[in-house]
Amino acid sequence: MIEFFDNEISHYVLPDIERLTNEIGPNHKDPGGCTIPLALTLFSLIDLFAFLITTDQKADKRKTERNYQYFLADSGYFPKHYTDNWERILKLFRHGLTHQYFPKASGIKRAGSCKPLVYKQNSIPVLNVDVLSKDVVDSINLIRADIIENKDRNLILRMNSRLDSLAKDDYQQRAELN
Repeated sequence: MIEFFDNEISHYVLPDIERLTNEIGPNHKDPGGCTIPLALTLFSLIDLFAFLITTDQKADKRKTERNYQYFLADSGYFPKHYTDNWERILKLFRHGLTHQYFPKASGIKRAGSCKPLVYKQNSIPVLNVDVLSKDVVDSINLIRADIIENKDRNLILRMNSRLDSLAKDDYQQRAELN
């Protein structure tokens, strides 16, 4: 598992988030600042890590709602206010961006650290992608620390087994499409 964090996560995932968060932020010329690509990246990571770490013995990569609830509200890797917001994050923002490129009757914004995760602007719920970005990176770092410190042997075994199952599924799908 340490190799997964040292290779894929540290070389590809975190640098992309870092660049999207800190180098391509919104400004007066470009108010978008890659907000949607950053949010989509974060949503993918939430789903992936939820599947990898869930204690549900019947974990399923296709159970996005259960995965989001577990990781954001139940795992202990996110601040407590995610317990009240995970369903909004999933159904308004993630489903909207993933399936129609825009959130469902709501908004997303790079609002900095002074605004909360979800706030209202003109009675419309808005997801603060800057807060989500920080919290997703923090959660990944906490999981990595737990693995390095060998705090939960079962976590390591679950993640390793599920990464193997994802790879197996990927190779099988590639073979079917060749």
